[in-house]
Amino acid sequence: MDYKIINDAESLLAERDEWTKICDSMSDSTPFQTWEWNYIWWKNNESPESLFVIKAFEGKKVYGYAPLVVKNNTVEFIGGRDMDYGAFVVVHKTIPVIEGFINFVLERKIAIAFQEMPSSTSQLHIVQKILEEKKKYLVHKTTRVAYIDRKRYENFDSYFKMLSQSMRNKTIKEGLKKNLTISQEKVTDELMKEIEEIYINRQEIRGGAPDITWSFKIIEQMNAEGLLDVYFIRNEEEAVGFLVCMKHKNSKYIWLVAFKNQYRNSFPGQLLFYQTIKDGFEQECPKIDFMRGDYDFKMRWECLLSTNYTVYLFNSNVKYLKHKIVFYLRPRLKKIVYSYPLLERIYKKHAK
Repeated sequence: MDYKIINDAESLLAERDEWTKICDSMSDSTPFQTWEWNYIWWKNNESPESLFVIKAFEGKKVYGYAPLVVKNNTVEFIGGRDMDYGAFVVVHKTIPVIEGFINFVLERKIAIAFQEMPSSTSQLHIVQKILEEKKKYLVHKTTRVAYIDRKRYENFDSYFKMLSQSMRNKTIKEGLKKNLTISQEKVTDELMKEIEEIYINRQEIRGGAPDITWSFKIIEQMNAEGLLDVYFIRNEEEAVGFLVCMKHKNSKYIWLVAFKNQYRNSFPGQLLFYQTIKDGFEQECPKIDFMRGDYDFKMRWECLLSTNYTVYLFNSNVKYLKHKIVFYLRPRLKKIVYSYPLLERIYKKHAK
């Protein structure tokens, strides 16, 4: 097997068709393995010199791609903290191809941080097997992901009946009485301004960073490619809330959601979920994925759970020990914080 680096836009553009063919053949690929996500994200959110895609091939036969960037002498999957499922783009000869990717990185003395690898797929376990004997290796549970398996239900009505009575009657049906309108809308400059206005309004309450402009090029360009929809909920002409939903292999992946706080008693966020899920059933989507975060507002939708992990291999003992201590202490400190309401409120307000 041969390997080479793709580190410029022209070379990455040339791989689009082959990349897409392999990605579409993967049984467990997500929007974050598509050529479009990786190209658009890198072009708009990373430095040009960061690109470190590895191509695996034998003669004219391509076996896969490692969609990576290098930051601070560490490789990670393209997308950073805003990428929910990390994986290599590979179908056949999976173990030797991934082993080749890792050896290619290690030969260059670059550290590894393969983030958000799902435990529900084989790739995480392959990477663990390859790296587990290394001295400065760590695997860390990062987040749980939540999703609806549509195939478990006969139709939307049978699914809806499985929700709690409170969810059905006091939230959804009550919200629908408010006569707000929900629809998919075309992405325009004006729509993006409305998204920004809603997000800033919502973050004033959440206490998080008010900037969402980092996502604009992703939304615009993936929407143009037919890989992303934007739902809006309105009170007549006024924008109340939005939901950004990626699409891949006929499944839906809910990426960004926000609504204006003054409409919270109309449950706009839950109504946006309701419409997206209902559409997913009507379109016979295999899965409606809420992605990272096992939050209570997601669990009310009868979700299943899975867990993501990040795999690290450090170049120095100092970094290895530092991360090992942090990973040990963080859950214990969180447990203390969540034991005291005041500390919990402060943490939720200021946590990034």
